[in-house]
Amino acid sequence: MISVMDWIEVEDFGPVRHAKIELKSLTVLTGQHNTGKTYLATLFYLLMKFLRDVRDAVNPALSELMGELARKAKLEAGYYDKESAREILKQHIPEIKERLKEEDLSQRLTGLITENFPVLSPKELIRYRQSRSVVEVRYRIEEEKELPLRFVIEADGGLKIEEFDKVALIETAIETVEFVNIMGGRERGGMLISGKTPPIHTLYIPAERIAALSNLHSLIQLITQSHGAKMLGITPQLPPELKYTMKPLLLESVSNLMNAFRSVEMRKIGEIREGILDGTLLLDPKTLTVLYEDRRGAKVHLSQASSGVVQLSALLLSLMSIPPDKGEGLVVIEEPEMNVHPNHQLLVAEFIANKCKSIPILLTTHSDYIVTKLAHLFAKGEVPGLKVYFLDDETQEAEEVKIYETGEVETLKTVEEVLDSLSGEALALMREYAEQRCRD
Repeated sequence: MISVMDWIEVEDFGPVRHAKIELKSLTVLTGQHNTGKTYLATLFYLLMKFLRDVRDAVNPALSELMGELARKAKLEAGYYDKESAREILKQHIPEIKERLKEEDLSQRLTGLITENFPVLSPKELIRYRQSRSVVEVRYRIEEEKELPLRFVIEADGGLKIEEFDKVALIETAIETVEFVNIMGGRERGGMLISGKTPPIHTLYIPAERIAALSNLHSLIQLITQSHGAKMLGITPQLPPELKYTMKPLLLESVSNLMNAFRSVEMRKIGEIREGILDGTLLLDPKTLTVLYEDRRGAKVHLSQASSGVVQLSALLLSLMSIPPDKGEGLVVIEEPEMNVHPNHQLLVAEFIANKCKSIPILLTTHSDYIVTKLAHLFAKGEVPGLKVYFLDDETQEAEEVKIYETGEVETLKTVEEVLDSLSGEALALMREYAEQRCRD
């Protein structure tokens, strides 16, 4: 089974008037501030989580149906092999579909939006002075099977799913069933249904990762209030001002860092040697302590290292929570160039290009160095697929940036404006200098 997103198209979402973004092994969103890069990146992330959540809800629906048929004596107790079990389930697809209610799916999607965006209601995501937002998604759950999703956000705050092909998702889940074993006697209806569905990995690495890693211990208390309370079945009553001042995905990034620390791989490694760090990270998973040792051998707590080292360390540690083998899902990275010298930005681009071979990556960036380096790696065949989009602050639309076979990148309008401005200043200074020399 392949669970990916082909593309997302939005109208009047956040500051974006219109955008259609195709997801490749590596997708890049660039543009000026406040043009909607983070809005789109977050939307990609939560819609991949939505597919994972709904897909995970299908298997219990299959089990419930088989158990109900057994209790009603419509199925005899015993062992049903792969072919028999799948045939029975296919005959009852309409009943399975009814168990995945539209209202429940809309509520699930609404919850993801309010949890991942710093909003109290989905209506806050509608573009200024517009009455509704429209989002269309095209998932691909098998090589030749598409799964469309379309939903609207209305001005009253309501979110409604207008299109979602649940049947395609159910059919795909049925194809993973290996056998069903229905118990008899007093336990009639008790059953074991076996099937293997590959996991969908999702990871969001926000721009605030420096704060997440530098203040790891102090942020754990907030996680206990929000994430921890949810795990205990308690809905935390956090004040509204916290929703607007604390980016929700920052807390999730702290959770990801904690998961990375607890992972078997992390415990085995104990240290990370990576060229882009110009040193080594020394890890203590028990105390969540990270030390940085530079090339001279000097050791300091990571919070005492440079901001560039801290943000790159957070990037590396977060990515360790994703299994190294090729997987399904999506990793979102905000501004990997933050606090990093241009020569190291090229190393970061190489690192990301290598990682996108195992899982799709979407990144936002202001760095022309990173975009150009990725285009060169794509031209060399070292990046399986690359799409770059520029979000224009004037049209409020996303425009695809041309990547030529030579690795050359179409000059972005904002970069051209900066170069023209600097060139104009340089010429004016040279003219003023020449005139001054003539007067002297």
